[in-house]
Amino acid sequence: MPDTTETPETQSSGASRGSGRSTFVFVGLFVVIVMVLLTGYRYSVHTRANDWYLFQVAKHTTWALALLGDQVSLENDRARFPNPRQVRSEIRAHDDGRESPTPEDYLAASDDPLTPWEAWSYRAITTRASDVDHEYGPRVEFVLRRGLAARVRDLEVELNDLRENNTLEPSERAVAMEKLIRELRPMRERLNQVRKAPTEEDDDPTYNFHFIVVSECGAIEVMAIFFAAVVAFPTRWWKRLLGILVGVPVMYLVNILRLTCLAVIGAYNPEMFRFAHEYLWQAVYIIFVVVVWMLWVEYVVRDRDAAAPSDGNGPDEQPENPGPVEDGS
Repeated sequence: MPDTTETPETQSSGASRGSGRSTFVFVGLFVVIVMVLLTGYRYSVHTRANDWYLFQVAKHTTWALALLGDQVSLENDRARFPNPRQVRSEIRAHDDGRESPTPEDYLAASDDPLTPWEAWSYRAITTRASDVDHEYGPRVEFVLRRGLAARVRDLEVELNDLRENNTLEPSERAVAMEKLIRELRPMRERLNQVRKAPTEEDDDPTYNFHFIVVSECGAIEVMAIFFAAVVAFPTRWWKRLLGILVGVPVMYLVNILRLTCLAVIGAYNPEMFRFAHEYLWQAVYIIFVVVVWMLWVEYVVRDRDAAAPSDGNGPDEQPENPGPVEDGS
């Protein structure tokens, strides 16, 4: 009878073939999942769900920018829209699948000032209904640092509002006005000096940056790649779930950090913005995705697998060829 005993060489060859098949399956499954996710998002860009997602990205970015700059606003041009009732009735008609609102929709709508979400919703709906093909998204206006002239102007407006405020007691209003006047006096003197003899040292410009959060700013593509890499990797389902529940929110937070950094760069040095946006942060984000995925593989998948007792091996014994990571479902 032929000798069917497996030698170390045949075992190694079989393990290599198994590892090669596992790699092929992983790559193939990864590509399929990425293509499905990206194609699905491509057809959901012009939907209300994506409108909501982009608004959340813009809103969270404004929260971060508020910690760094003098002023930040989201959808601040709401005054140019039609009256609030008309806007709200048109939004409701669109969400109900109707072409135009009814008189009942108009009467039932509130006349309160529009919220940023309502302003963005109306602009997204009307932009999609037009034949103009251009990028659109929630608008963010960021002031990193107000210049001297802007600060003087703001304080003067505040002082005038205080003079016309009849709700305060005269003594209380006088104290508040005196405080503003003391703050304004040296700033006005410096501004006059700058205007009379402007120098580079005395120049005090305003650093601001206005941008829109378009679909590419949402990092859906990057999160889809990470999601596919986790799902396609051969391991247990709960480890995949853990990787998704932790990794995807981390990717979202990193994207908020990315948008925040880009806004600061755009305000302080507009010439650097394009390089940082199109090259620097693109590379950093890709590297970050790879690092997070490798950390998941190393410390969630492999670490726990290595800690599990192996059949037929003592605590100090290791199999000659452990092979690829587990193929659990």
